[in-house]
Amino acid sequence: MISTKNFESEERFVKTFAKLFVSSFVHEDVEDIEKLAIPVSDFIQKEENDSLDELFAVLSEVCANASRPIVLLIDEVDQASNHQVFIDFLALLRGYYLNRENKPAFHYCLLIRSEIQGYNYRYRCIRTGRLFLKMQERKQQDCGQRDV
Repeated sequence: MISTKNFESEERFVKTFAKLFVSSFVHEDVEDIEKLAIPVSDFIQKEENDSLDELFAVLSEVCANASRPIVLLIDEVDQASNHQVFIDFLALLRGYYLNRENKPAFHYCLLIRSEIQGYNYRYRCIRTGRLFLKMQERKQQDCGQRDV
């Protein structure tokens, strides 16, 4: 989870994202955790690493060294999209994805948007810029049926 304060500057966002990224390896059953975590941990420790470009260079290295494809899942995109640094992050993410044949990138990037209005929840997962899943859960009185 990234607080509003961590969106105040690119440097702060980059370091926070990198820390969350490394911590996600600990919670998952990652085979080559050291090979993947060390470049990101080194990045966090260096003070001069403070830009999105530098972060994406490290993330590309992680994707290249992974034994399996890496999927990036970002929840509550609608809340984060109020911050310019996050918009810049998404632009770079898209650029790396489109250039993945020349530079390793995430296999999939899932962006989840959650709108909470009353009891309606809407999730949209985006793969390569195209909507591939839209699911709405309705109020309890709709008997829990889902529209897909």
